[in-house]
Amino acid sequence: MVDLFQTLAEAPAGVLEMVGDSLENRAKDPAQQAILERYIGDLDINPGAVVVEIGCGTGPVCRRFAEIENVARVVGVEPASALVERAGTLADSDKLEFRVGRGEETGLADGSADIVVLHTLLSHVPDQSAILDEALRLLRPEGQLVVCDADFSKTSVAIGDADPLQACVEGNVTDRWLCPRLPGLLKSKDLEISAFKGHNRVDVAGISTGPGWVRMGADALVASGRISETAGAALKAECEARIAAGQFYAALPFVSAVARRS
Repeated sequence: MVDLFQTLAEAPAGVLEMVGDSLENRAKDPAQQAILERYIGDLDINPGAVVVEIGCGTGPVCRRFAEIENVARVVGVEPASALVERAGTLADSDKLEFRVGRGEETGLADGSADIVVLHTLLSHVPDQSAILDEALRLLRPEGQLVVCDADFSKTSVAIGDADPLQACVEGNVTDRWLCPRLPGLLKSKDLEISAFKGHNRVDVAGISTGPGWVRMGADALVASGRISETAGAALKAECEARIAAGQFYAALPFVSAVARRS
């Protein structure tokens, strides 16, 4: 099944609106905010720093970096023009710039960034090496790379054996084993890891990423022909029913890594 996030640039308006809403809702989750603050704390951010986020979506991570006094400029790159437009609308600082571009070819100059951020990107792309090569091209000497992603090898929305909602998680990821392989992947690019941390998240209120994974995953299952539209609607209805009944549960582990060019 094709990961929905691989084809966002060509996705219909309704899908892009749903994805944008999911990204903004996730950014409001205190647990997600804590993850962001932890890896920001792992960075050395010098005055005048330029930050580039590849795959910025609607820009919540960029907006947080723009609040940091030592950061002079933040550039968000995103292939879906509708998300770039929404990011521009939500921008609340003159430090912010959003542009359409591919992760493998951002169009930015060599050595133009002090920090490159890959926030929930690498698990959704088939060619992670190309993304990392582009990040390295952008980084100045001694520049820092941040990778933060969900560990889909351990993600669950199930509340029992053979729970049908669990199939929806598959539609949200290209490489569910990205996080366990991440240390070796960074080392293969001659990056020296300065921080590598796990972050546990549990959502029982249906206010975080979990319901979004079910909705988008159900749509991806329908689009791939694996289930009918009726079945897809039933999966989403079951998710909403669990939330209303206080029976929803999602385990959402994340990993963050900060690495420096060696």
